[in-house]
Amino acid sequence: MTDVETGTPGQDGLTRRTEKAKEIVGQAGHALKAEAQSFASAAQDRVRAEAQKGAQVGARTLGDFANAVRRAGDELSQSDQSPASHLVRQAADGLESLSRNLADKEPGDLLNSVRDFGRRNPAAFIGGAVLVGLALGRFARASEAPAAPAPDLGDEDLSFTESYEAAPVLRTGTLDAAIAEDLGDLQSDGTVSSDPTVSPPIGDR
Repeated sequence: MTDVETGTPGQDGLTRRTEKAKEIVGQAGHALKAEAQSFASAAQDRVRAEAQKGAQVGARTLGDFANAVRRAGDELSQSDQSPASHLVRQAADGLESLSRNLADKEPGDLLNSVRDFGRRNPAAFIGGAVLVGLALGRFARASEAPAAPAPDLGDEDLSFTESYEAAPVLRTGTLDAAIAEDLGDLQSDGTVSSDPTVSPPIGDR
């Protein structure tokens, strides 16, 4: 009795086709992975470029704000407001230096650059932050929508409305004027007044 052959030509052909199919699938998988990595890299480069462009625009805006602050400081100096003028000019110098520093930084390094600048120039950094806060506060006040007009109630008793103030009047002006007006909140020693509703001129305090 002869031994039974374990392999046949048909089985060998099927095995070769299976291995060939696995090889093709493997090559296709590698190709897809390479394409995905290339696409991801291109997308990251595009996002990085857009972020860098945004950082440059932000740096230019910060530089413009520093120039406006400096002009406001010059106006204070002409009005014999020496302490406030010194603070404002110091803050303007700090903002201008920060804008130049940020213009050449990668987006991922911006936060570290701001932190380093704050540690090296604490007075200028804090003064600039105060001025930015005042400017943002004024922008928020100017952006408030006016109250809707009260309906005509005829002969109804309107005494309960006497305690209400009139709707604020929106005013527009240059950035220099807004900053100069907000600087009225600064004390002669460079601190911010604790009472936001009372802002007498610095020279009278």
